[in-house]
Amino acid sequence: KEWHEVIFKKIVEKVLQLCNTHKPAYIFMVGGFSESDYMQHTFRGMLETPTRKLIVPIRPGLAVVRGAVLFGVSRDAFASRMLRYTYGIKSHSRFDESNAHHKGLDADSYTTCIAKGIPVMWVRGVFHTFAKVGASIPVDHKVEHSFTPISADQTSVSFPLYATQNESAFFVTDAGMQRRGSLSVPIDKRRVKE
Repeated sequence: KEWHEVIFKKIVEKVLQLCNTHKPAYIFMVGGFSESDYMQHTFRGMLETPTRKLIVPIRPGLAVVRGAVLFGVSRDAFASRMLRYTYGIKSHSRFDESNAHHKGLDADSYTTCIAKGIPVMWVRGVFHTFAKVGASIPVDHKVEHSFTPISADQTSVSFPLYATQNESAFFVTDAGMQRRGSLSVPIDKRRVKE
């Protein structure tokens, strides 16, 4: 029973933290640990309230596997997904004196490029958000954004991809930010408008 308590206590604490944040009416208990009578009893005692019900399917250990198989066979089996992270890219943002986040940064946070003969100041390392944590995103959902090269001689644009559990991050250097990958897009000079 002692090792159960050590393992399950951390799980219960995390679920309680999520319950305090998201206020669910129902908690579905699935996965291998959910087969444990001890864990079911512990969860019921600590998580069920008059406004929150714990639901345990007949074979909770197979529920995750069955869900994965259903998703693999038919993407229509799920209407949407709840995002666990805020996703976005590292980008440059044109300096805006009225934006408090653009002021007071160290000198390395700024760069200047010439656009049509005029110097333009940019803020580096800005986190450009595509989707926020907790959002319900439908299957096959698409996000579209337009970006412009910051200099006329660029031959490609790199988009480092980032994720964070922070709903409102401003820079890729903010606490909790994780780099997840990168995408490089070549620039077709024939299609660039002067």
